[in-house]
Amino acid sequence: MNNSRASLLTTIAVCMMALPSFAHADPSSNQRLGSGPSIDETSNYISNQIKIQGIIQSFAQFSYSGGDGAGVLNYRYKEDYNPTPNGCKFNLYNRENNQYINIDFSQLQRVDIISGQELAYNSVAKDNHNVMIKPLSPLTPALFIVRANFVSNMLSAQGASQSSLDIAFQDHDTALRVSKAIVHANDLCGGRKDQPF
Repeated sequence: MNNSRASLLTTIAVCMMALPSFAHADPSSNQRLGSGPSIDETSNYISNQIKIQGIIQSFAQFSYSGGDGAGVLNYRYKEDYNPTPNGCKFNLYNRENNQYINIDFSQLQRVDIISGQELAYNSVAKDNHNVMIKPLSPLTPALFIVRANFVSNMLSAQGASQSSLDIAFQDHDTALRVSKAIVHANDLCGGRKDQPF
């Protein structure tokens, strides 16, 4: 592992300790790993961590007040992925909405770790941008979301295109390890040397 990549991963870990709601990793071409687990080992690790988590369900409530009056908003998060690793290609079947997602690790642009509470607040705020919003309860159970962003249209779901994927975990150590594994998979699959990370 070279010094720049070691420094990057150390920075991610420090950021996670200081700001547990957010971390960021860029798979830049000048910070590539030269050794470590193979792509099959890496892909299988990511798959196994998703399977271990199983079905993820979380709930939170927010109060709102403003032009639309006042009340309570319910937030629900559910994730039920069945992963199929295949080297640099990674297939996910979301049983929650009968959706197939095809991932190409070589097209990774960015990986973030976002707390479930932050995700819930931002989702509620986006849908209710004209009112004041306050959390009434924490997200239960606590979640840490690995958000992987890819180049445009690299994720296809039953004909529809999307460029980001959220995978939830119940502890931030697992989320951090999976995010590092995704960056490593990008490294092993060639990455995007022409992408201005």
